[in-house]
Amino acid sequence: MKDNSRHSVLKSFLAAIMVLIMAFSMTTFVFADEEEELGDDETGNTSATESEDGEEEESPYVPAETVTPENGGSTTSEVSVVGFYREGRYVDYYAEHESDDVKLPEILISGDQITSATAPYEIAASYEGQDNVLVMSDEGTLVYTVNVAQTGLYALELHYFPLLGDGNGKDYELAILVDGELPHNDADRFSLKRNWTDEDLENNFDAAGNELYSKQVESAVWLRKDLRDPDGIFDSSVKFYLTEGVHTLTLSFTSGILALDTLRFHNEGTAISYEDYLSAHEALGAASVNEDFVLEAEEYVDKSESLIQPAYDRSDPKVTPYSISKTRLNVLGGANWNTNGQTVNWTIDVPADGFYTIGIRYRQSYVEDSTSYRRLYIDGEVPFDEANMIGFPFGIGYHYKVIGGVDENGESFNYKFYLTAGKHTFSMEAVIGEMAQVSRDAEDIVYQLNYIYRKIIMVTGSNPDTYRDYELESKIAGLEEMFTSVLNDLEAVKQQVIDINGSLGSASIITTMTKQIGDFIDMPYSIPERLSTFKDNISTLSAWMLKLRDQPLQIDKMIFTGDGMEIARQTANFWENASHEIRAFWSSFVDDYTSVGAESTSGRSLTVWVGTGRDQAMVLKTLCDNYFTPDTDISVNVSLVPLNILSKAIIAGRGPDIALHVSRSEPMNLGVRNAVYDLSQFSDYEDVVQRFTKYAMVPYTLNTTDKNGQQISEVFALPETQNFNMMFYRTDIFSELGISAPNTWDEFDDILPYIQANNMTIGLDSHLAETAPTTGGVFYTFILQSNQAPYSEDGSVTNFTQQYSVNAFEKWTRYYLQYDLPTDYSWYTRFRNGEMPLVLQTYSNITYLQESAPELNGLWEVAPVPGTLDPETGIINRSEESTGMSACMIVSKAINQAKNPEQQLQDAWTFMKWWTSADTASDYGNRVEMAIGSVARYTTSNTEAFEKIKWSSKEAEAIKTQREWVQEIPELVGGYYVGRNLINAFRNVTNNHSNPREKLFYYNEQINDEIWRKRSEYNLSVPEEANN
Repeated sequence: MKDNSRHSVLKSFLAAIMVLIMAFSMTTFVFADEEEELGDDETGNTSATESEDGEEEESPYVPAETVTPENGGSTTSEVSVVGFYREGRYVDYYAEHESDDVKLPEILISGDQITSATAPYEIAASYEGQDNVLVMSDEGTLVYTVNVAQTGLYALELHYFPLLGDGNGKDYELAILVDGELPHNDADRFSLKRNWTDEDLENNFDAAGNELYSKQVESAVWLRKDLRDPDGIFDSSVKFYLTEGVHTLTLSFTSGILALDTLRFHNEGTAISYEDYLSAHEALGAASVNEDFVLEAEEYVDKSESLIQPAYDRSDPKVTPYSISKTRLNVLGGANWNTNGQTVNWTIDVPADGFYTIGIRYRQSYVEDSTSYRRLYIDGEVPFDEANMIGFPFGIGYHYKVIGGVDENGESFNYKFYLTAGKHTFSMEAVIGEMAQVSRDAEDIVYQLNYIYRKIIMVTGSNPDTYRDYELESKIAGLEEMFTSVLNDLEAVKQQVIDINGSLGSASIITTMTKQIGDFIDMPYSIPERLSTFKDNISTLSAWMLKLRDQPLQIDKMIFTGDGMEIARQTANFWENASHEIRAFWSSFVDDYTSVGAESTSGRSLTVWVGTGRDQAMVLKTLCDNYFTPDTDISVNVSLVPLNILSKAIIAGRGPDIALHVSRSEPMNLGVRNAVYDLSQFSDYEDVVQRFTKYAMVPYTLNTTDKNGQQISEVFALPETQNFNMMFYRTDIFSELGISAPNTWDEFDDILPYIQANNMTIGLDSHLAETAPTTGGVFYTFILQSNQAPYSEDGSVTNFTQQYSVNAFEKWTRYYLQYDLPTDYSWYTRFRNGEMPLVLQTYSNITYLQESAPELNGLWEVAPVPGTLDPETGIINRSEESTGMSACMIVSKAINQAKNPEQQLQDAWTFMKWWTSADTASDYGNRVEMAIGSVARYTTSNTEAFEKIKWSSKEAEAIKTQREWVQEIPELVGGYYVGRNLINAFRNVTNNHSNPREKLFYYNEQINDEIWRKRSEYNLSVPEEANN
C-alpha cells in the first residue's frame, strides 16, 4: 500500500512536470507565431529590414495614428484614424460654411481695377465691344482688392473674352487664392471653358451625298461663367467664404491668356419656384399662344466643349433630317455630351409673346437604370428652380418628353415657359441632378474601402494564408470602427438610390458590399479568406460610382408649342418601322460601307488604307474632303482594312497607295522586300523630318551595307504617334510612408524595401506576360542610361555580350529575383486600390486613369522615369525607349501600277507631308477625341501638334521633360526574334534561378543566328563571326 502510494505520488509528480513542459512549449510556439504574423509578408520576407552590418532595423511602416483631443482630433462618433478621410477638399470647405450660403449683395470688380500682377497685361479702352478691359499677354497672376460688406459664401463669375490667337484652344487653367492662400485643396484646379462652333464650309457634303463633320473652331464671343467644381460632383457654382472687410483675390493662370472685363462675387439665394414664376407672369396678363416651331438639335450656335458633336442616326424613321442610306448629321450629343457643366446654346426665333411648352425628342439608352439630367436656360438665366434639373430616364430607342412636373396629387403637368417675340438664346447644360450627393458619398466610400484594403494587405499581403488568423482587429487601429462607418454610409447611399429610382437596379453591389462588411465586423478572422472577393467588390462598386457621373443624352429635336396644341406623332409605328428596316436592308446591297465617302473617278486620286476604326476613318475622310482635296485637287479614297492583311495584300499587288497607322516593325519588314518607297529620295525630306522628335525616324531607317560593301541608307515611313513610359505614383501613400518619388534608380532601390515592407509592390514591366513583346522594357532603359546601344551601328549584331548589357540584364532580373516584383498584373486595378503605389506606364494612360478613377483625383502624379546620375556633370540621364509607335508609308507596287507613276508618287508624298503636319495632326487628334472621348487622346509624334492636344500644362510639362530623353531603338532585319528570346532568357533566370550571363549569352546566339539568316536572305552584310 505504501509502495502503491509512493508510485502514485511519483506519477503525479511526473505528470505535473509534463504539463509544465507542454505549457512552456505552447507559449514559445504562440510567441513565435505572433512574431511570424507581425514580421512575414506574402513572399516570406520579414517586415523588418536589415542594416548593412546585419542588425535588424525597425520596419519603416508606422501604424496609422489615432486622433485624440490632444493632437487636434475630435471626440465625436467619426472614425478616429488619420488618413481614413480625405481632408481639405471643397466638399469639406463648403460643409464647414454651408450655413452662410444665403442671398448676399453682389460685389462687382472691373477688370482694369487691378492691384498688382506678375502676368504682363495692358488696359484697353475698348475691346470687342467692352470698355476698360484688361488684356493679358502671357500667363501669371492677377491680384484684385475685394471689399466685402457681408460675411457669407459667394460664387465667382468672370466675364472674359478668349484670345483666339493664344495657340492651342485648351481650357484655361487657374488657381484662386484668397488673402494669398488656397481656400481648399481643389482651388488650384479650376478651369474656364471656351466656346466652340462649326466652321463654315461652302459644301458640307462629299461627292456621294454624305454629310461631313465640320471642323470645330472657337467662337469669338464674350463669355460669362461662374467657377465650377473641378471634379464635377457639384451642380452649383463653387462658392468662396468671405468675411466682412477687405480681402485680396489672386487669379493665377497656368495655361491660357484672356481679356477680362469684370469679376463678380454673388449669391442670389434660392431660385424662384415654378408656381411663383407662373403666378408672376399670369399677373401681368401672359397667356398661351396658338403658335409652334421646331428646333433641330444639330443646328446649335455654339457649345462649351468641342467634344459635343452632331452625329448621324439611321436607326429610326422619325429622326430628321432622314436618309435611309446617306450620312446625315441629324442628332446632337450622345455619349460625349455626358459631363457635368457641358453646355449647348441654340438661337430660337419666337413668333409671338406668350406661354410655350417645350417637348424634346431624345434617346438615353446609354446608362441602364439611370436618369440623365439637364439644366435649362433662357437668355442665360434659369427661369425657375425646377428647371435646374430636368430628367431624361433610361429607355430603348427615342422618346418624346414634354418638360413638366408632378403636382401634390401625383398628377403630371407641363411647364409653361414665357417667351417674348423675337430671338432668344436657349441653352441646356449637363448636370448630375438628384445623384450629386450620392456621387459624392460613393466617391468617399470607394476611397475609404481602398484605404481599409490597403491597411489589411500591409499585414496579410495580397495573397494571405487563409488558414491563419492574423488578428487584424488588434493589428489595424480602428478596423471595426472604419468598417462600421463605411457600413452606415453604404446603407445611407442605398436608401438614397431607392428613394430616387424606386429600386437599387444596377446598384445591387451595395447590398453585396454591406453584407460582406457586416460579416467582417462579426467575423474579422474571415477577412483573409475573402480578401480577393472584397477587392473585386470594391472594383464593382467603383464602376457603379463612375456611372453616377455619366449623364449622356442624344437629342433629335425640340418642339415649342402653345399649351394644349396638338403636334404630330413623334414615335414610329409598326408599319413605319417595318418599311424602314426593309429599305435599310435593300440599301445595304447598294452602298459600299467599307469606303468612307465616295471614290472619285475623275482626275488624280489616292487610295489610303486605315486599320483603326470607323470613327477615325470618318475623321480622316472629313479632313481630306474639307482641306486636302480642295488645296491639292487630289481626291482621297479611304478604306477600312484590317492591317494584319496588309503585307499579304501588298505582296499580291493589291495594296493601297498609302497605309496609315501601321505598327513600327511593319515598314522595315516591307522595306527590305522593296515593297515600300524610300522617302529620303524626296528633295524636302530633311525639312519634313524636323517636325518630329529627335529619334523618331530611327525605327524606319535602314543604315547598313549589302554583301558587296555598298552603303544602304533608306527611310521607309514617317511617324504618326509616339508613346513612352512615365512614372505614375500615389502621392497619398508616399506621404503616408514618408518617402518621395525617386529621381534615380538608387533612390528607387531605397524606397522599394519601404513599399514592400508594407506588403505593397511596384509595377516595373507590364509587358513581361506577353509571349513575344516588342519592347525590351527597362533592360533597354538601363543600357541607354549607361550611354550605350543595344545593337551595332549597322544593325547586323546585338551588343548583348558587352559587359554593360550584362550589367543591365543582371540589374533587370535582380528586381524580380530579390524583390519578387510581379510579371503579370493589372496595373490599373492595383494602382487604384493602393497595392501598387508606383508603376511605369505609357503616358497615354494619364487620361484613362483620370476618367476611370475619379476618387483618386489629387492623389497621384506623373513624372519622368527614374534615371542614372552622372557624378561628373550632376545630370540625371532618364533615357528610355519608346513603347509604341504607329507610322505611315507609301506602297511601291500600287504606285508603279498607276497610269502615271511619277505623278502618283509625288501626290502620295504630298499627302504624307500634309498628314503628318502640325495642323492636320492636331486637328485629327482633337476630332478623334471628340468622337471617342479623352481616353483616345492622340499621342502625336509631331512636336508642334503636341502643344495643341488637350493636355493640362502640368501634364504637358512632365511629358515633354521625359520626351527629351526618349531614344528610339532601331528595327532590325529579323528583329522579331529579339523580344521573344529576351523574355525566354528573363524567364529562365527568374523562374529557374539560372545564371544571368549564361542565359543572356545563350539566347543572344539564337537572336544573332536569326538576324544573320534574314540579312543573308535580303543580300545584306553579316559580320565575319556569322561565317564561323
